[in-house]
Amino acid sequence: MERGKLRVLCLHGFYNNAEFMRYQMAYYEQVFRDHVEFEFMNAPYEIQYLYDDFITQKFQGPFYAWAEFDLDKKILIGCIESMNFVIDYINKHGPYDGIAGFSQGTLI
Repeated sequence: MERGKLRVLCLHGFYNNAEFMRYQMAYYEQVFRDHVEFEFMNAPYEIQYLYDDFITQKFQGPFYAWAEFDLDKKILIGCIESMNFVIDYINKHGPYDGIAGFSQGTLI
C-alpha cells in the first residue's frame, strides 16, 4: 500500500501568524515538497498592540500568541486553553504525523 505525504502541523511563535510561519518554513517546504505537506494555523489570542515593527512592515496582521505573560503574577496565561485549541484543530483536520513549533509554538 502506497503511503501519501507526511502531514505536519506548524505552530508559529509569539506575535506571529500562519503567514509568517510559512515564510519561516519556506526552505523546508521546498526541500521536502515531495514528501511532506505542511499546514499552518493561527494561535487563538490576537495581539492588540504593536510588538515588532519588522514583522508589521513585511507581513499583514493580525498577529497572535499562544499565551500571554502576566507581569504581576509572573506566569504565562492561556497555555492550557491553547493546547485544547490545538487538540480541537487536530481532531477536526487531522491526523498529523508531526508538529513543528517555533518559539512560543513549541510550548504547545
